[in-house]
Amino acid sequence: GNTIADRVQETVDDAATKSAENQFLQSALPVLSQYSSTEGINATQQFEPAAQAIVKARQSARSTLTNPIQQQMFDQVTNDHMLTCGQRMAEHENTQRVQYGKDQARARAGNLNQLSTLDVAGRNRPDSNFAKYGAQSDAEVLHYASLSGIAPDSPQAQQLLRQNRTERDQSVITSLLDQ
Repeated sequence: GNTIADRVQETVDDAATKSAENQFLQSALPVLSQYSSTEGINATQQFEPAAQAIVKARQSARSTLTNPIQQQMFDQVTNDHMLTCGQRMAEHENTQRVQYGKDQARARAGNLNQLSTLDVAGRNRPDSNFAKYGAQSDAEVLHYASLSGIAPDSPQAQQLLRQNRTERDQSVITSLLDQ
């Protein structure tokens, strides 16, 4: 065969593939960076659009290639990039989703504590709003602990419950002193 022509074609294929790879990365990396800066529930809501934008960037770059050999070379090199982007996005989304859940559990526990202390007079009755909302607040604290990887029967979870109940008791004391 014509080895000079083969080498020329190999060089063209390699350069075209690298050019398409660079085009893909120049489009995909800013999307990944922007997505990685999302927080809380936004990370969950923006996951799919970001993933679609990266897939579109890959397709767009691939469409610039002129033959099946270039396309195959491009697919091989960008499969690894796609996996890396996907793993990074999934890790970020999971971290942010859990953090959002923890933030909401903590806020709800505080709000339920406030509701419970609206019924200071019922603090010694098991059927009172004080007892009901206090128990719900404690349940949110245990949910927060669970999302944090803390077992509900662990010393750490018991400490979180003590802190929550102390905050509730301090509200009661403040309320009683105000009266």
